[in-house]
Amino acid sequence: MTERAAGGERATATLEAIDVLLVDGDDGWATGVAEELERREPDLRVESALGANEALAVVHEASIDCLVVDYRLPETDGIELVERIRDERPELPIVLVAGEDAEAVAARAIDAGVTDYLPKDPTIDQTPVLAGKIRNAVERRALRRAIEDSERRYRTVIEQSRDAIVILREGRILFCNERFGEFTDSSVDDLVDTRFACLLYTSL
Repeated sequence: MTERAAGGERATATLEAIDVLLVDGDDGWATGVAEELERREPDLRVESALGANEALAVVHEASIDCLVVDYRLPETDGIELVERIRDERPELPIVLVAGEDAEAVAARAIDAGVTDYLPKDPTIDQTPVLAGKIRNAVERRALRRAIEDSERRYRTVIEQSRDAIVILREGRILFCNERFGEFTDSSVDDLVDTRFACLLYTSL
């Protein structure tokens, strides 16, 4: 299995099996979609939950890579469930599925922090589209985490360097390390957003 970070989310951009929780108020629909996703996409391992309370229990106990939530749920609506989960798992990829009031639901979904959105159409097989949205959401999150890890390592190297290092954007200091602060006899916080040319002038 791919290495996971705290909270059950994957720590690298290399993906193997993807653990999906499918939340719906219709057990028959959820079970059918889960089985079809696993049949078509062998790397998807799909578990279904009937309603928000069961979903929250699974999220608390299991390692989930992506959550697929239907808008219509018994205890609440899907967006309220998303908001509750976002408080605990802010980076968990979430795909919302809705079959009515698509535009209004989509707007609320974006505000709630949904990763992607799928208008439900019972007249066609949407399994391939849903599988693609799941995969894309998980891969984007894994890639974003890999980039963040790389930036964090790069920043650590710069901050620990014995050389004075400064990064400029349009003539202003975007970042500098402690060594540069010592060189200019200023704190790093005071230097950020300062015009580099003005700093040189006052140092002369």
